[in-house]
Amino acid sequence: MNAVMIGVEADWTNSDTRDAFYWIEFSFLVLFTIEIMLKLFGFGRLFWTDTWNLIDFTIVAASIMEVGLHPPPLSPIIVPRIASCTSYITLYALS
Repeated sequence: MNAVMIGVEADWTNSDTRDAFYWIEFSFLVLFTIEIMLKLFGFGRLFWTDTWNLIDFTIVAASIMEVGLHPPPLSPIIVPRIASCTSYITLYALS
């Protein structure tokens, strides 16, 4: 689904649709972040032994950093909330 949205965004992006595509992409990021958090809490330390989990974690972390560099057009408060969530993940992973 995310790949389809990337293709549509590449073909149809203009000034009118840019915000809509941003929020759709942001929604996918939230879903993938929740998935990573659930896996992390479910598998515990075993999470770090699977290569695919490491790849997923790297992609989601890079996407979160991208959101931090390009904050949402309407809500600047959401970036600290995302940073807070990632700090909880890091604290849990290190414990």
